Amino acid sequence: EAYRLLFEGNPHPILLYDIDTWQILAANEAAAALYGWSRGELLSMTVLDLRPEEDHARFRRTVPEIPDEVTRIGPVTQRTRDGRELTVQITTAGITLAEGRRARLTVVEDVTEDRQLQEARDRLASVVAGSHDAIIVTDLRGRVQAWNPAAEQLFGYTEDDMRGRSIGAVHPPGDGPTFREMVGDVVAGRAVRMYDAIGRHRDG
Repeated sequence: EAYRLLFEGNPHPILLYDIDTWQILAANEAAAALYGWSRGELLSMTVLDLRPEEDHARFRRTVPEIPDEVTRIGPVTQRTRDGRELTVQITTAGITLAEGRRARLTVVEDVTEDRQLQEARDRLASVVAGSHDAIIVTDLRGRVQAWNPAAEQLFGYTEDDMRGRSIGAVHPPGDGPTFREMVGDVVAGRAVRMYDAIGRHRDG
């Protein structure tokens, strides 16, 4: 009874399925909420129904090779009732039920948003790295966090040279707004001002 309550009330989606037939034997409410099928509907399905069709052959081939010990798998793609694709991490373990039936208990973690965020970061990093304009990223204290190849060409410092250093090394105080004033614009959500300034190359 204690284990049943832990299964039912767990905030993470959990599935129990037969290793030989792939039939879903149990699903908690969190699984129903994630996939969009009711618990009753999930019990009439197999775990293959949660995978894109093109992934079925690989799933059939690789799942029998997973050890019974607790194993973390992913990221893998699954689908919902409305056809959306999810990126999930799976923690799974093989168990033997009372009647000797072999099954696998699977806890699912939806990492779709994390994956999309990382892909967006990767795309942005590619754009910055490939830009012909010098692009420098600092924190709000003016310490360099990122420095693209065009900045290396313009100022003569590599990213390793500049990471963590003050932007003042290449932008000494002079004409235009101070760095503190520019930070104030950013924090307030105002447009950053464009201005002409003198930069300092590594060779002075």
